[in-house]
Formats: sequence, C-alpha cells, structure tokens
Amino acid sequence: MPFVRGSGGYHDPGRQCQPAGSVLSRIDRWPGSCDMPGMTTRLIPPALGLASVAAVVLICVLSLVPGNERPHTGAPGQVEHFIAYALTGAVLTVRLRSRRTAIMLGLVVLAAVCETGQIWVPGRTAQVVDFLASSAGAVTGTLLAGAALVRWPTLGRPA
Repeated sequence: MPFVRGSGGYHDPGRQCQPAGSVLSRIDRWPGSCDMPGMTTRLIPPALGLASVAAVVLICVLSLVPGNERPHTGAPGQVEHFIAYALTGAVLTVRLRSRRTAIMLGLVVLAAVCETGQIWVPGRTAQVVDFLASSAGAVTGTLLAGAALVRWPTLGRPA
C-alpha cells in the first residue's frame, strides 16, 4: 500500500510536495493528502476533475432544455434522476474526498434549483417526486463512494 495514514491525511513519503505559496499549491489538489505543514501533493488526474465539472454541467443542461429536445433513455424519469445524481455524487466524492456533506447538500440544492427552473421551460414540469429521486441519488452516490474510499483509500489518487 503506497499511502500511509498520517496526522494530516494520506501521505506518500516518496512524493514531492509543493510549498504553499507555489502555483501548484493553488491548482487542483487532493485535500488533506500531504502530512507536511504548508505542503500539497501532485495534481489530480485531469480526467477526474473534468468528469466532476462535466457531470454537474450535464445535469444543469439536461434539466433545463425543452422537453422535446431532451434525450430520453427509455427508463422512468425518476430512475434517470436517481442515476444521474448518484453518479455525480460518486464522482464528486472521489474527487473532493472529505467534503461529503457539502457534496450532498450542494447536489440537493442543485436538484431543487433545476426542478424549480423547469417551471419556466416549455414542455417541462417541476415535480416533487423528481426532486426526491434526484436527492436520494445524490445522497446514495455520495455515501457509497465514501464507503468505497474508506475501504480503498487510494481510489482515484494519482499513481
């Protein structure tokens, strides 16, 4: 196991950490992943950061396009909501790690905003059951990814 548990998170003694004032310290990094004060580890894999942003943007776009322009999977709407928010919650949890509560709350707020916004979109209706399915998916995906991170702490970390 390349990472060992330390006081400030998981730390690979062989990794180079960047000083807190460097450009790399202000760019995307794994929160709490370096034990040395004022230091951070390598950049996260770009695909994981891109997937996080893409998932949230995709939810917003697909939630607010007119009903006849939205692609459908053939599954019931609530199942689509649950899966979309569960996958987004999982990706964000692996990406942000220790911010599970903020991820859950943020996705529940996003579900409420997107569902409310559908009132003004032609061919769309805001439904409480869709909001509940989205919220349940966000919580489930975040909790399952959090459990996976407990079991496999190096999941999604750069090699």
